[in-house]
Amino acid sequence: MKKKMSDDFSRAGFELYQKAQQSYLSFKDLLLERLCDRHKDLGRNHDLTEFVFKIKDIPRKTADGGFGIDAAGGDALNYRLLKFENEDHFISVDLSKGEFRLTQLGIDYCKES
Repeated sequence: MKKKMSDDFSRAGFELYQKAQQSYLSFKDLLLERLCDRHKDLGRNHDLTEFVFKIKDIPRKTADGGFGIDAAGGDALNYRLLKFENEDHFISVDLSKGEFRLTQLGIDYCKES
């Protein structure tokens, strides 16, 4: 029996979805790891209780004060941040200010990790 072209498109679409999902999960895990590192450093050394960061700092090198995460900019990065915000509630995103912050839930997670 011949394979239908639509089956090939469906499989290709599913594979693209899986790849995108894995890329997002890797991004989220790395961002959370780096946020927790920042939380521990800033909380210990500066007695901060609010942890607000610039979105544009995500791809910036860590030596330059960034997170050192290779992430697509613009809408793709904003989408990933909003997805992370909605799924886990560890961050709160304010696109109008170009900022995101650790929520209390995120702070609690970082304290436990």
